[in-house]
Parts: sequence; structure tokens; C-alpha cells
Amino acid sequence: MVFFVFFGSVCGYNFIKYYDVLKRNEKAVPNALKIISGFTILSFLFAVYFFTRLSFWTQLTALLCGILTFFYSFTFSSNGKNLRSIHGGKIFVIALVCTTVTLVLPVVQNDPSFDILYLLNFLQRFLFILVVVLPFEIRDVNKDSISLGTIPQKIGVQKTKILGMALLALFVCFSFWLYEGVWVNIWADISIAIIAALFLGFSKETQQEYYASFWVEAIPIFWLGIWMLLMRGF
Repeated sequence: MVFFVFFGSVCGYNFIKYYDVLKRNEKAVPNALKIISGFTILSFLFAVYFFTRLSFWTQLTALLCGILTFFYSFTFSSNGKNLRSIHGGKIFVIALVCTTVTLVLPVVQNDPSFDILYLLNFLQRFLFILVVVLPFEIRDVNKDSISLGTIPQKIGVQKTKILGMALLALFVCFSFWLYEGVWVNIWADISIAIIAALFLGFSKETQQEYYASFWVEAIPIFWLGIWMLLMRGF
């Protein structure tokens, strides 16, 4: 499961990031893109191999995520529309796919008996991912087409930050509900909520190059690191 998610994420991320670039430069592909393309193809082959080792229902769930990822960048209509261009929908597609891959896939693979706690956990993870995507939307508020209808375009940057803080507070409330007495998980969630709040609070339209595309994207790694440190302490 871990290897499938890793290699599948590499494929999905690179496809979304470089598909349009490759289309524009199909006659003269830069060497760097050739290397990235080769690495992506290799990752795809590994992902397919590990995919065959998963259960049927996990495979089906993963395929649905793959279809959403594909049509996030690939146009499915004559007017050039894709899931990314749906008015106000981009952030929710991202949150849905990320939550499904990181939460639903392991559950389906290892414990397919869903209950209300899984649903609450899904909602908690979904809200968190919505928040960590907001710094990207703030960064691109003046670059994105108005037709995208992103949250900062609709309500402004400051209200977007307030909304994000409210969602993080709800995220922490869910943590107390879900992990009653399991303080490792609760403190890990509180800590990562504070970190996400700081990154969101300092987000602006003109960011340093790697503010969102490196540091904000590293938030899940910080989350894992915090949890591992707390596990040692507890």
C-alpha cells in the first residue's frame, strides 16, 4: 500500500504539473522534462505492479482516484474544460482525492467494515486538506482565471484566512471526539493545526518561491514527524 501510494502520487503529481508544459513544448521537450517524464513512467510501472497486489475493492477505489486525477488536467469537452476549471470545485477535488488516498485506501485494504468513526475521520482529514490548499489559492489569487471561482477570489484573502482558522478549530474538535484519551493523536493534531494556521496566516499573494510549493507541501511530513516524536514520548 505504501509503495503504491508513493509511486502513484509521483505519477499523479507530475502529470498534473507537467502535462500542459509538455503539450506546449511537444516538438522541443527540454532535457529536464525528459528526465522527469522518464522518472514518471518508471514510477507508473512500479505503481501498476504494487496495484496488482491490492485487494479488489482497494483497486476500484484507487482507480476512481486515478480517473479524477487524470481529468483534473486532461480536458474532457470540446471547450477545453477539465475538473480543475469547474467553478469553485478545484480545491474540493484535491481534498477528495488526497483524503481518499491517505485514509480510505488503507481502511478498505485492511479493515473494510466502515462505521461512523471512519466517516468522521474522513470529514476531519477533508477539512484539513482544504486548509493546507488555501495558501496556494491565496498565492494564485491574481493569476487564476476569474472563472475558477477560488475561495480567495470569492471572499477575499483575509476572510479566506479566517475561514481556514475556523476549519482548523473544527479539525481539532474532531480530534478530541475521535481520539478520546489517545493523547498521542490529539497532541499531534493540535500541533499540526498550529503549524498549518501559521502557514495560512503568513500566506500572501506575493510569496517566496518555495513558501507554498515546498514548505506548505511538507506539512504532511511535519505531521508524521510530530506523531513519531510524540510516540517516543508517550
